[in-house]
Amino acid sequence: MSQQSKDNLVNKGSQDNLDSMIKGIMDDAQKEADKLINEAKVQAQERSEAREIQIKRLLKEAEDKAAAQVKIIEQQSASSIKVESKRIYLKVRDEIIQSILKNVENELVRLQDNKDYRKILKDMIIEAAFGLNSPEAFVNASAKEREMLSPALLKEAADETSKMLGKAIKLELSKEAPLLTQGVTLTAGDHRTAFNNTFSTRMLRYQSEIRKLIYDKLFKD
Repeated sequence: MSQQSKDNLVNKGSQDNLDSMIKGIMDDAQKEADKLINEAKVQAQERSEAREIQIKRLLKEAEDKAAAQVKIIEQQSASSIKVESKRIYLKVRDEIIQSILKNVENELVRLQDNKDYRKILKDMIIEAAFGLNSPEAFVNASAKEREMLSPALLKEAADETSKMLGKAIKLELSKEAPLLTQGVTLTAGDHRTAFNNTFSTRMLRYQSEIRKLIYDKLFKD
């Protein structure tokens, strides 16, 4: 074999070795590339799944918060409705009671035209005189009622009170200006004490009982 042939074989062997080495490097590079690509795909998938899980979690949290807010609003609304209903009920109840009390006042005014009102007036004077418990008292009333306070009526009231107290009682018509409200007031002769027996005072005195009576009749279950 000639030297050239030997050189050719050496060169061919070297080329083959180089090609084999390059191929090995390329194969390793491809494997590494495939590995990296697969890892990237796996990471991408994991990230996608993690992102999806995160999105679902955030949506669930948002739904829970929204549901909680709705519940709070519903509770507040229910509470507001209950409070408002109670306020309206109390307002209507008070208006009804006030209307009834006003009707009572109107009936008392009309009662003055009744022939029996003179006796009612006398009984109110006796009640006040008994409460005042003074040997002498001045009787006052509204302008219309003062017209009924005759000397005879005052004497009858004084006599009946005297019997009740066991001592003499003297009643006179007051020289003060007429009352602006219906009913009577008695002032002791020394002007130190007085007894208010007007209808407005009597109704105020028994207002709680009157309101309870109206409530029991109209509103109590």
